[in-house]
Amino acid sequence: MAKFNETKKSDVRNLAGGKAYKESKELALVSLLLTSFGDNKYYEKESSIYARLEQLIQDCDKMFVAKAIIYARKVFGMRTITHIASSILAKYIGGESWAKDFFTKVVNRVDDMTEIVACHLGRKQKVTNAMKKGFAEALGNFDEYQLAKYKCENKSVKLVDLVNIVHPVETAKNNGAIGKLINGELKSFDTWESELSAVGNDIEAKKNVWRRLINENKLGYFALLRNLRNIINLNDSELKSMALNALVNENAIKKSLVLPFRYSTAYNELRNIDSDAM
Repeated sequence: MAKFNETKKSDVRNLAGGKAYKESKELALVSLLLTSFGDNKYYEKESSIYARLEQLIQDCDKMFVAKAIIYARKVFGMRTITHIASSILAKYIGGESWAKDFFTKVVNRVDDMTEIVACHLGRKQKVTNAMKKGFAEALGNFDEYQLAKYKCENKSVKLVDLVNIVHPVETAKNNGAIGKLINGELKSFDTWESELSAVGNDIEAKKNVWRRLINENKLGYFALLRNLRNIINLNDSELKSMALNALVNENAIKKSLVLPFRYSTAYNELRNIDSDAM
């Protein structure tokens, strides 16, 4: 038995009051970015989560923070927590040469920009020059379909508001879509939801729409996962096989950024389906 070299006792407690080990600030930041949806939890309120996030961002190396946020958004598919983190980080990297690049690279979808700006304005913060320049460049990476899909016309910060703030330059990628948006001429494209709605309760027509959407790869992976029960309930073995094959496509899975619990949710839904349909 050791007499002099005693084992240290930890007095660290987790939010539930149990014994825990002390994390480094970097580990605590990454853990928060990769596990939090930015909403109330049983042991911690949303406001407390955001306050903890801001303190960690303030304490950690800012380049590390920026890379961690981009990783959480682009690799893990985390949205809300990366939006608030990007807003918080903005005031700490104003003089950094790479600040603009951060705001370009953190964008995965068009509405990431409107969400970050809405969050920033909601926090009574001024949109920084780095954010403006980064988002202006990011807008050039999206085509007309993507810009039309995320016009956010019923939101407090619309896509056209973002454009008026950051003043992007038209690119070959968006091919005049920015000008159309500003002039109110950017028309939304038909979505898979509108196509299904148009056929009403016609079962055969619905089957044909689902077949075409899957065959032409016009249905997002997450949308397919969420609608798997509806597809199986149509009792069409060919359609079911097409849907299941699409769901196990390795490249589609990687691109989707679907979180693991989504599969559990889909599985639980499928357990309630009549065995004959399965």
